[in-house]
Amino acid sequence: MESSRFSNFSVFSWFDNELLHPEETFTIMNLHKIRTVFQYISFKTKQNDAMKYLKMAHEMNKHVYFLTGEPEWALDENAKEIKKLIRQIETYGEQPSLQGVVIDIEPYLLEEFKYQPEEVMENYTKGLIEAYRFAKLYRLKVIVCIPYYLDTLGFTQQLESIIKFGSDAVAVMNYYRGKENEHIETELKLSQLYNKPIISIYELQKPCT
Repeated sequence: MESSRFSNFSVFSWFDNELLHPEETFTIMNLHKIRTVFQYISFKTKQNDAMKYLKMAHEMNKHVYFLTGEPEWALDENAKEIKKLIRQIETYGEQPSLQGVVIDIEPYLLEEFKYQPEEVMENYTKGLIEAYRFAKLYRLKVIVCIPYYLDTLGFTQQLESIIKFGSDAVAVMNYYRGKENEHIETELKLSQLYNKPIISIYELQKPCT
């Protein structure tokens, strides 16, 4: 049973330097009673560094999701890069602290999205569904990061497919204070419909830092 002294909050860690100094990260998490960390990982991550991080996470009773994603991955409906990273993660072996992956692709940052948004979103959605299928082969949970406004751009169908077929949970980038509930009404309804958890992401840094 989850200890009541820990919150249901998670924290994003976007710098791979934390992999080299996990004790500092986990100490801060303990201070704020946070159990789960979404830790950035890349193809450059050394296996020994990842293993050290995961083993210390287990010792300190932390849950780890490896965080990854690049905008250009949205163009690949076969999810080749995500699959490649999942295969890399699989080489770490059975690690009790490792829960899964967080995929943060953000296709709307692409130049192609300005001119062919529908095509980009279709490839992005198909790629996430394929990545989810592949991750399940390795018993990894998948959390997909999405902005709060996909439905307002006319992509409610793709949003529903991502929640239903492409994720175990969605994490919604929901940075506007005072409008948190309003901005995730559609995402919340779909998550409830398909019995998938939903995470509301807050930004703790100053803008442009």
